[in-house]
Amino acid sequence: FKKYIVNFKRYSINKVTLSYVAGFIIAVPIVYLSIPIFFDYEKSKKRIENEIYSDFNLKSSVEGEIRYNLFPSPRIKVKNLIIKDFIDNKKNLGEVEFAVLKIPFKKLFSLDKINFKSLELKNSKISLDLNKLKKYKEYFSENFKSKNIKIYESDVKLFDGMNYLATINNTRVKYDTEEDVDDII
Repeated sequence: FKKYIVNFKRYSINKVTLSYVAGFIIAVPIVYLSIPIFFDYEKSKKRIENEIYSDFNLKSSVEGEIRYNLFPSPRIKVKNLIIKDFIDNKKNLGEVEFAVLKIPFKKLFSLDKINFKSLELKNSKISLDLNKLKKYKEYFSENFKSKNIKIYESDVKLFDGMNYLATINNTRVKYDTEEDVDDII
């Protein structure tokens, strides 16, 4: 009978040890993924604008609040992002209501080391001047190097100089970069 009691005690010790190990294995990724919650995004707006420029080749200005979301994947959400015109930096190309910057899992330790892997722009209003269409084509064919960009539920207004021509509503654009080919849908 004593033999069985000793085995039961050994089993309960192993059970407690296993529960500690399982708790540790679950807690470490949750703590790691929660690190960006503690960053001060208001002080880092300029840093995020520079990172958007280096990763997506878009000169921008963050006008709204910035926050971190853990689910469904690590991402930074920006409200009211202004995108500057490629040709004339003094003019705005578009206004984005919501921008989502997805972060790779292994780059969460420091805001200074974060490199975004994709950009999603939702509810944006883009203004294109058709007089600059040739300059836009040259810019995109020669200078534009970017990571993946998705634009959805957006409006594109077309102008001819100062004259309004038309609006394309509920636009969905996907710019996908691969090793050899850039693809725009």
